[in-house]
Amino acid sequence: STTDELTGLHNRRGLQDFITRTLAMARRHGEEGIVAFLDLNDFKEINDRFGHDTGDIALQKFSEIIQGNLRGSDFVARIGGDEFVFVLTRTNAENGRTRALAILDEVCATSIQARGQEVFLKASMGVAPYNGESSFGELMRTADLAMYEDKKANKKVTHAH
Repeated sequence: STTDELTGLHNRRGLQDFITRTLAMARRHGEEGIVAFLDLNDFKEINDRFGHDTGDIALQKFSEIIQGNLRGSDFVARIGGDEFVFVLTRTNAENGRTRALAILDEVCATSIQARGQEVFLKASMGVAPYNGESSFGELMRTADLAMYEDKKANKKVTHAH
């Protein structure tokens, strides 16, 4: 199966198929784009504090926001518990990064209701540009690494309420 049951998004296998086809097109037509790796911050804490139902709602909301910001040629998959990857096709690195950051901003401006409290979604993101020279494995490693750097930076930043 190439679908994630909870969110209805593609899974890792669906993502690999899409990126493999996209890179073949990029080679043929000189196209470029970006792969963005997103990870919900404090997801375990949401599950622990409010229960798995709330965690599921957070994941569904997260996937809705990403999907709602993509064009028909773009792609999104849930590849792990709270890990998502989206692909913005036919865009240069700069424009792709700008669009990815706008999606991240929208995610972080979104809240869900949990036991009468407003819980804001937070995420870390890593972006890797691709072109016809790129490989699936290398793209995933680069985006994943960038996401972990972002997560480390986010942990250091304390937000005043």
